[in-house]
Amino acid sequence: MRRQYYVILVLLGHLAVAFVPPAAQASCAARSPEELFAGATVVFRGRAGAIDPPRTDPRAVYFAPARVTFTVDTRWKGAVPPMMVVVVNPAGSASSHVEVREGDEFLVYAAGRHPDGLYADSCTGTRPIRHAAELLSSLGPGMPPTDEQPLPDLPNTGSGDSLQSRAPVAVATVGGGLIALGLLWRRQHRRRRAR
Repeated sequence: MRRQYYVILVLLGHLAVAFVPPAAQASCAARSPEELFAGATVVFRGRAGAIDPPRTDPRAVYFAPARVTFTVDTRWKGAVPPMMVVVVNPAGSASSHVEVREGDEFLVYAAGRHPDGLYADSCTGTRPIRHAAELLSSLGPGMPPTDEQPLPDLPNTGSGDSLQSRAPVAVATVGGGLIALGLLWRRQHRRRRAR
């Protein structure tokens, strides 16, 4: 009987892993400057301005998502207007957060789609300028901001990080678990008959 419980626990563990998005399974792995650049929708250097919701305590560390308006100085990739709004720390995670304070200068790698626009965190490559020497040297001279607006928010057509992409794993896990439970039940049933 105990084996049945172990099988059920293993099955539940596999299901949990199958349905957790890959980004949440582990903190972001170290990526090369080229990989960060390729994964970004826009790359720019800018100074943090308005932060919504505002950061009221200058000594506190904020992990919550915030819409930050950056005054753009230089761009390297994408359509980046002189004032760019980016959702910083979209997951609200301590493992990938970027501490943003009004007036601080950042190298921003904004990517993907968030319901409120492009997003940035330490996993996308975003960091304060004082910690971005290696990335800045890999980027080269850059260009001034454009008058173009970034791409409009488009519907998510599938980035490979949906439940549908993990469905085969879930089906295999559930199927394997059901087979294991069936075999255990059959074994228990035979033992009872033999008595």
